[in-house]
Amino acid sequence: MKTRVVTALIALIVGGCGPGVRDSTQTLQEPKPTVEPPIRSEATDGPSSLVDGGQPGLVVINGVLDERIKVEQKGGRNLDGTDTPVSDALKAVFSTDTSRLDLSDVVASRNYINIGCETLSGAETANLSEQTSAESRDRVLYLNAKKIFICGSRMFNKSLHFVNLKGDEIVLKAVTLTIEPVTTGLSLSARRLILEGENLIETRGPRSSEPLEPGPSLHLNVTEEIQGEGTLILRTIGGDRVTENR
Repeated sequence: MKTRVVTALIALIVGGCGPGVRDSTQTLQEPKPTVEPPIRSEATDGPSSLVDGGQPGLVVINGVLDERIKVEQKGGRNLDGTDTPVSDALKAVFSTDTSRLDLSDVVASRNYINIGCETLSGAETANLSEQTSAESRDRVLYLNAKKIFICGSRMFNKSLHFVNLKGDEIVLKAVTLTIEPVTTGLSLSARRLILEGENLIETRGPRSSEPLEPGPSLHLNVTEEIQGEGTLILRTIGGDRVTENR
């Protein structure tokens, strides 16, 4: 039986850490053919060996492709200190297709969600009411509203299995959003994405002496347009291989 819980946002989102390293930058300019995200398999992108670092999480971008959005993927460190090459099966997937994405509920919503923004203008929240709670089912968090504003350094509660953000409009204001290894991924879906300042969404795999699974995934779906003078980096980093006594 699935468990549905409505929780105050403050209990699910806390202040996070600053940006990490930047490697393997890829700018979105030309779309690749539409493909389904690869299915993980033991032979290609399952657990790593006993000496290799972990694979980075898969990045999937659907809808509007824009040069202001960049993807960075980096394998974890091997026992010899070198970086693990990124598997072809986990390299970023780009598609212009958003036909399966339903935003009708958030387009009709009269609420907004504020994550970490000290001030919002009257124009930004006109005719909207603030939503201060969120729904979670079986450790999956759902943040759905007409507008979602995110500011500063944020980290989701480690008890969450997956995070879904869906809005008619999502505004990122100099955001550093960190996804911990316990969480398997984050999906961000919007009709319009507005970028202010330099924004980073980053996931990291766990450090372990055991075989490492790929790190948390990132999914970005924008159906109509990307606005603003800012930028967004989607970064996934595999976990480091460590010895048992480290």
